[in-house]
Amino acid sequence: PRFRYLFYLDILSSELDEGVQNALHHLREQSDYCRVLGSYPAKSRLVGPVAEAVEALNVANAGKPSTGDLRLKKLPSDEDEARQLKIGLIGYGKFGNYLSQQLSQHQVRCIDTLDKSKEAEENNVEYYPNFDMTNFLQGLDVVIITVPMIELEETLESLPVDKLRNKLVVEVCPLNVYPKTVLTRMLPSEADILC
Repeated sequence: PRFRYLFYLDILSSELDEGVQNALHHLREQSDYCRVLGSYPAKSRLVGPVAEAVEALNVANAGKPSTGDLRLKKLPSDEDEARQLKIGLIGYGKFGNYLSQQLSQHQVRCIDTLDKSKEAEENNVEYYPNFDMTNFLQGLDVVIITVPMIELEETLESLPVDKLRNKLVVEVCPLNVYPKTVLTRMLPSEADILC
């Protein structure tokens, strides 16, 4: 087809409702692609650390006049430094630069064929020259490939793919079929891929 469109739908009903199942069935008959991103129960019960934090807040406020606002200002995990990810950007052009600013709460490093050390330093990003790829990949949790699509295959061929095992590899090209095909063909099966 000449044009492809992608729509996101929010449905205020359970995926298990008969009407929703019928609608999804008909949607799948009419479209090439349909994915349910999640189905979450309404009026559900809090669990885990969020439930514990709300309970602690309720206990702390016991006997005090209600202000009506029992929203949490922070979660216990907000102060957890272990949650900070080590993210590497392969390609530090305009979009890589933008991403590094959006990911500033994490440890970000970048690598590029051109010397981007000055731009990286301005954003508090650790810069690695292109010949130091092995050290760049050491200890990363996430690798984000931000090179132009025309350079994707050449970039992947230059990577030591064995160093990408057990890492999340993210490709940010606006089209996802070509990058997905290239990544699944060239990366080890132990690498998680997000396109």
